[in-house]
Amino acid sequence: MSAEKEIVNFWLNRKGFFTISNIKVKNKDIGILALKYDEGVLKNIIHVEVCCSITGFIDQGHIFEKIIFEKFNDKNIKDAISGYIKNDGITVENFFVINSLPKESKDLASKFEKNSISLVEFENVLADVLKDLDTSYFKNDVIRTLQLTKFLLM
Repeated sequence: MSAEKEIVNFWLNRKGFFTISNIKVKNKDIGILALKYDEGVLKNIIHVEVCCSITGFIDQGHIFEKIIFEKFNDKNIKDAISGYIKNDGITVENFFVINSLPKESKDLASKFEKNSISLVEFENVLADVLKDLDTSYFKNDVIRTLQLTKFLLM
């Protein structure tokens, strides 16, 4: 799993979600499926896809339409997620985590909103994770590196 996905996964776990990563669906995969239970009853489910790059995001509209179709609107993916819900009347929330919003962010946001997908900036997730890190020991190398950075370098 990529470092960015590890951080998003940790962020969701800290928010009380049980997460399943890289669920294989035919020739595709679901990035992260986050499930929140309350007294053993499934209350919330989030389908999360993470797409980050250190060099910035490609400003091409067609790539976002491809992501919407392939990662969120594909029938096989929707059917696989429905298998986890078991028709309990729970609405699946969709999150697309990107490192920063491109210049045409209003147009981009509207494309995703029309498809019931919330955009989440990775910088906000990272800031939230760093803020909440304490001095406990973490076995996850990515989170441990963030912790060492926070407490030794900052």
